[in-house]
Amino acid sequence: MNAEKLRDAAALCRDALHGDEEPGAIALARQALQAAREIEATDGSVSEWVEQLQSAIYQIEDAGEEARAYADSLDADPLRLEDIEARLHRLTRLKRKYGDSLDRVISHREEIEAELTRLNLDENATDELKKAADKLRAEYSTEAQKLSQSRRELATKFSSEVVKQLQTLAMERAQFQVGFEADGHNENNAEIGDGSGTDRVEFLLSANPGQPPRSLARIASGGEISRVMLALRTVLAQVEYSGSATLDKNRVPASGRVPIIVFDEIDTGIGGVTAEAVGEKMQELARSFQVFCVTHLPQIAKRADHHLQVQKQSDDARTNVQIKVLQGDDRVHELARMMGRESEANLSHARELLKQSSSQKNGKSPKTASRNKK
Repeated sequence: MNAEKLRDAAALCRDALHGDEEPGAIALARQALQAAREIEATDGSVSEWVEQLQSAIYQIEDAGEEARAYADSLDADPLRLEDIEARLHRLTRLKRKYGDSLDRVISHREEIEAELTRLNLDENATDELKKAADKLRAEYSTEAQKLSQSRRELATKFSSEVVKQLQTLAMERAQFQVGFEADGHNENNAEIGDGSGTDRVEFLLSANPGQPPRSLARIASGGEISRVMLALRTVLAQVEYSGSATLDKNRVPASGRVPIIVFDEIDTGIGGVTAEAVGEKMQELARSFQVFCVTHLPQIAKRADHHLQVQKQSDDARTNVQIKVLQGDDRVHELARMMGRESEANLSHARELLKQSSSQKNGKSPKTASRNKK
């Protein structure tokens, strides 16, 4: 990086001594020596410093030659500089990754070189490993096929249970299926993976008669998604908890621990009769599980054993969230507010909803949190 600057300085030094265009130090010193010789011819007392001047000229000449040789030896090739900087960068990266010094990097290289030597198997060992891999691949393929067959058999029962749940959620004529696709594998060539088998599974739904089942993720509306999710969660919760897809209304957990299910605004896109059906399903589910539901619908909130109001209050400085347990008239007013406004008609309707819900309860009901943003 400093080659050009050094070469310029060496050239200046050389020119100052030799003087290609103007008299340099050597030429001037020789002129001085000639004058000193003339003095010496008349006055021999100057002989000592005449000899010193002669010696100085020899030293200056040597220094000039050294400066010339030094300038010629310097390499200021920009490409060479770029190569060196790139190498320094690579060495810095190696130190950052494998050690804090080049000695540590070299030591690591020796370790992996020894490991590669150890792994450099001969042809016989490689053949043995290939045979072992083929055997494992065949075993994996067999187990994957068994898993796929079990899935397909269980999917029929699972679909039937989901359809039963949908029928109680105002989707009496809905069809639900589990679709299967081969996931790039076949019976003779299964890739060893994470144990998930060879299936690509997708849930299919037909919400209306005459429509073929299609991908749930692509065709379902917000209200349909909410109800399908509730149906799926109901079935899966029973399986996860007891291994049975049949809802036992009178079951008490042997362990004494009550499983918890949380529904966050699962009522999106529904209302009216459908909201009543969803609320009834949650109430039924709450007989065996602890159910928390965040909702904006009074048809769902009315069925809860405990109604919690979540309020968010903000100003320019901060935001506070408060949770309040609603009882008595507070709950009546909150249900009326959820209907739109706290009018006398809505307050009367809210009291009627709570009265109906109280008469319908036959066990444990969900806890409900309604949101009130201010």
